[in-house]
Amino acid sequence: MLLTILKNIDRYKIEKFFLYCRTESISSVIGRIKNYINQYDEEKLQETLILTPPQKLKNYAVLVAERADNPLVSIVIFVDNQWEYTYNCIKKIIENTIEVDYEIIIADNCSMDKTKQIDKYVKNVIVSRSNEKKGFSCVCNKAVEKAKGQYIQILSQRTSVQKNWLVQLIKLAGRDFHVGIIGPKMIYPTGKVEAAGGIVWKDGSLLKYGNLGDRERSEYNYVKESDYISFTALLMKKDLWIQLNGFDEQYKLDEYSSADLAFEARKKGFKVVYQPLSEVIRFDLNNVLNDNMEKISRQKFFRKWREVLQVKYYPYKQNEFLARDCSRKKDTILVIDHYVPTFDKDAGSRTVYQYVKCLVKLGYNVKFMGDNFYRSEPYTTCFQQLGVEVLYGSYYFKNWRKWFLTNVKNINYIFLNRPHISIKYIDFVKKNSNAKVIYYGHDLHFLREWREYLITKNEMLKRSSEQWRRRELDIMRKTDVIFTLSTDEQVIINKMLNNKKAVIMPVFCFKFKNKMKYKIKERKDILFVGGFNHRPNENAVVWFMENIWPQIIKEIPECRFIIAGSNPTDKIKTFANDRHVVVTGYISDEKLMEYYQQCRISVIPLRYGAGVKGKIIEAMYYQIAVVSTSIGTEGLPDIDDYINSYDKAEDFSKAVIDLYKDENKLQCLEHKYAEYIQKYFMEDRLAKLLSKYFSKEIE
Repeated sequence: MLLTILKNIDRYKIEKFFLYCRTESISSVIGRIKNYINQYDEEKLQETLILTPPQKLKNYAVLVAERADNPLVSIVIFVDNQWEYTYNCIKKIIENTIEVDYEIIIADNCSMDKTKQIDKYVKNVIVSRSNEKKGFSCVCNKAVEKAKGQYIQILSQRTSVQKNWLVQLIKLAGRDFHVGIIGPKMIYPTGKVEAAGGIVWKDGSLLKYGNLGDRERSEYNYVKESDYISFTALLMKKDLWIQLNGFDEQYKLDEYSSADLAFEARKKGFKVVYQPLSEVIRFDLNNVLNDNMEKISRQKFFRKWREVLQVKYYPYKQNEFLARDCSRKKDTILVIDHYVPTFDKDAGSRTVYQYVKCLVKLGYNVKFMGDNFYRSEPYTTCFQQLGVEVLYGSYYFKNWRKWFLTNVKNINYIFLNRPHISIKYIDFVKKNSNAKVIYYGHDLHFLREWREYLITKNEMLKRSSEQWRRRELDIMRKTDVIFTLSTDEQVIINKMLNNKKAVIMPVFCFKFKNKMKYKIKERKDILFVGGFNHRPNENAVVWFMENIWPQIIKEIPECRFIIAGSNPTDKIKTFANDRHVVVTGYISDEKLMEYYQQCRISVIPLRYGAGVKGKIIEAMYYQIAVVSTSIGTEGLPDIDDYINSYDKAEDFSKAVIDLYKDENKLQCLEHKYAEYIQKYFMEDRLAKLLSKYFSKEIE
């Protein structure tokens, strides 16, 4: 493995290594090295479930199922003899269904085994028994008449539900009113995928997507729309079930009953969605398909939905890339960044996360590729739950070029992030695709390095700045649109390129909310927010502590200085020895919001840097007074009308002290800041800008 790693080290990787050494903490760099090495591990065999079919028992312990008076979900289990499967299915429901009030209804298709005495073995189940053999659809339709839940969960007796299976389906249903039908990831007892949603082709034939695939692969692990959900485990709203009159009973093959139900739901304006966090094992021991039954059902299905199939669906097994997540009419965006954004740790990641979230809402089909191909959690799952396919793992690490070339005809936009990542991909994507390329550098790295050189006089930074300038200029010349957060950098970029490719984008976006009412008298302390993988933040805090804080604490002895940010360096940690200083390390968004609400002033004592500082926008959103240097406020439109900047230590400390003591002025700033955020940094403005630039026109 060592030889493989050495062979794959190139100039760009070496340059990135030294970049990280200059800009990040030692622990962060070590973490990156570990992630890099992990990519070259040999493919590991996935842990298999190795579940055997339920066996006959001499004695069946009595099971006690939940039977809520007002159940949220009615679980309808289709049963046709095979008592051992039924018993196991109910047992697993009882063991693995939490946080959801439910009832179990047995839809019994005239079973002649122990199912007839089910009350003897299982307590609190409702039985709907057919007195003669009928089809799956007919038996289920009859059983649902007894349901009291808001949702109907159809389940085959030959299933074994896994932990949290139902709560994940319900959570997804609750996030989107337009979701009508939801299905889990279906898995064989071997651990391989049985179905990750389903595809319908133009001729009416059906495909279980992902059949026999590795259940951990990225293409099976993101929320997506699906053509249909298999009858073996299907959740839907009861109101919708009633509207649609349940399953159409004309089909001989049960899979077509569920496909037909999905088409009826879409006809009413509802979505059919796949939820990978819900897993259900299916014992499919007799997988022999009756060709005649399939043919008859397909013909009936085709006749009923011919018009829709001919217009909206692909020929058999063509363009599976778009068919698998119902993206036939969507534009596809490939987002490339250094890794899955850690949106609660740094401003750059939060910006990308908000952009991606907005693009999904706008209806784009978004694929995400992190340069380290690492499945970082919980962040990867957060993106997958948005509906974003995240390419991760050793397969994509080794084969991303192959993946790109295979799917390039369906990729409409490429959204490159950061110069040290974009330089690796820009020539390849430009050579091999006609996609519109949008570049977001986050800030001008050469400008940041040059400003640090002016302070430190470190000749390495001077040389590095020139290298970054050449590299960034090369990338920007090859892209179609350049996103920048800073009005200052927009001028610099457009002057360098002698065109107007650089456009202003908001660093953050917020939902509108009524003015937050914080009582100034109850606020106290001073706050700094910033992750310490970013070197300018360390320099800012050191300068503040050595040159500004002594004057503040002298004038306001009851005040504390809260230093909130991930990966504090050893130098930053030493400041916690002062009883008036708190170094938090990483904190959650909820805890950060508490600090914004509790503190009186947010300080931004940055001495060098580039781009726009997300911390200043965030502070203004929470309507906490801001005192900043000119570096902290640069690039923001009209910011001088709202925040004064101070670059000398004595001026900065005086501004903090005076403002801290002036409650009337603090109150006035709340109103001004709310006005500014609503003008420039609301969600609807971001949506309009993204719609404009992610369009076929070249700006």
